[in-house]
Amino acid sequence: MRNPLFWLFSLAFVALLGLFLWARHERELGESLPFEAASDTIEGPPSHRVTSEMWSAVEKVQGLPSPVFRARDGEGRTHELDGPTYEGAPVLIVFIKDGCPCSSAAQPFLNQLARRYMPEVRFLGVIDVGEQRARAWGLEHAAPFPILTDPDHTIIRSFGVTNSAFVALLGPSHQVEKLWPGTSIDMFTELNEGLARLVSRPALKFDTTGASEALYSGCPYNL
Repeated sequence: MRNPLFWLFSLAFVALLGLFLWARHERELGESLPFEAASDTIEGPPSHRVTSEMWSAVEKVQGLPSPVFRARDGEGRTHELDGPTYEGAPVLIVFIKDGCPCSSAAQPFLNQLARRYMPEVRFLGVIDVGEQRARAWGLEHAAPFPILTDPDHTIIRSFGVTNSAFVALLGPSHQVEKLWPGTSIDMFTELNEGLARLVSRPALKFDTTGASEALYSGCPYNL
């Protein structure tokens, strides 16, 4: 009869051999897979670099009278830029694309500014969908200002906007003071200072944590 130690060492040897063969098989399998096999890696929102074409588009409208528009918001209310509600008031307009993570990323910073400068400055969102979805988007993002519907891109086109996350600042006479083709830390800082200047108030001390250092635009509209 064999010594019990013999069987103990035999079992240990078999276990180690099995472990070695399994590890080699996994390594060889991994080497044989294409690089795309890691495509389930979770990534952040897409980044859209601001192009020279975008800058050219915004430069064409800056300093000019704003396009006049009339649209309904997600609650069914009608807004007219040349109506009494907006007469003589600075207006900030953010262009939103439904389902775009870039719009979602920019909204918390705009919410901060809106709570600081409303009602002296009128804030508006313009989104590329109808009333029901516009209302839902506003609720999902806790927007403290109306979200206007623009499913046929009439308002979007009139400003020369091509992507979401463009932001327009209109002066009291509704000339286009500035149109930004995207957002960044510096852009939000400039916007904050511009809003403060228009209402003669100190600039807001607000948190830009999470904003991009480089200027990025949003997702392109299907124009």
